[in-house]
Amino acid sequence: MPNNTREKKNKVKLLICYHKPFHLFKDEVLTPIHVGRANAMKRMDHESENFKWLMENMIGDDTGENISDRNDYYNEMTALYWAWKNYDKLDNPDYIGLMHYRRHFIFDDKLKDVINIRDFHEESYLDFLNYSEENMSDFVYGYDFIPHIGHVHNVYDHYIQNQRKEDIDLANKIVLEMYPEYEKSIRDYYAGADSNFCNMCIFSKDLFFQYCEWIFSILQEFENRVDMSQKRFFISERLTGLFIYHLMQKEELKYKTLPIAFIDEPVRVPI
Repeated sequence: MPNNTREKKNKVKLLICYHKPFHLFKDEVLTPIHVGRANAMKRMDHESENFKWLMENMIGDDTGENISDRNDYYNEMTALYWAWKNYDKLDNPDYIGLMHYRRHFIFDDKLKDVINIRDFHEESYLDFLNYSEENMSDFVYGYDFIPHIGHVHNVYDHYIQNQRKEDIDLANKIVLEMYPEYEKSIRDYYAGADSNFCNMCIFSKDLFFQYCEWIFSILQEFENRVDMSQKRFFISERLTGLFIYHLMQKEELKYKTLPIAFIDEPVRVPI
């Protein structure tokens, strides 16, 4: 008689990036992380309630090997870098993902939209997200990656209408130099209407390490070639989208997509 009992449950960690106090989402899966803590240590009043709240309620991206002090232009990517280089500090999860303090996955792959939350109720919010700590292992079971995919009129045009054209052009040039197998994916992805936004994706451990090796090698080369003063890595979103698009073309990989909820400000903070 076949045994359909799984040998073990998948361990899942979902990083939630904070740079200021907000409602705290925290359990064995939801893992708040203070991004740019190295800068906050220099810039924030250590006696302030905001600083104390961030220090007391979450891990920072400034321990071990890290790029916390480059958060001004790497943004939430400093959390991903920290997780990549300090994975054991997260107890070596089988799956890892990224969310933001006001942007969260809705764990229902039948929905596709971004839903704005204008009236935030902390008591019912996790139910609205269809989130359960106990069910996350089953939710990711059998999937290689689970991204958010948003929709615009055209991925390339959308970027250059909102950010610097020369940045995305240089980033794509670097991708082709370092990873020429992406040539077709670059052409098709930027001509399309679907992309990952907010760098929000849940990866299996192996794919997460592949993603980090890929994207941080590109961002480091980009950093080597430009003046980084007054610059933020908005290109990381499009690069993450490109990486995910490339994965989607591989028939051997299984994925599903998720919508996200975006909590509008202002809302009561916990201090």
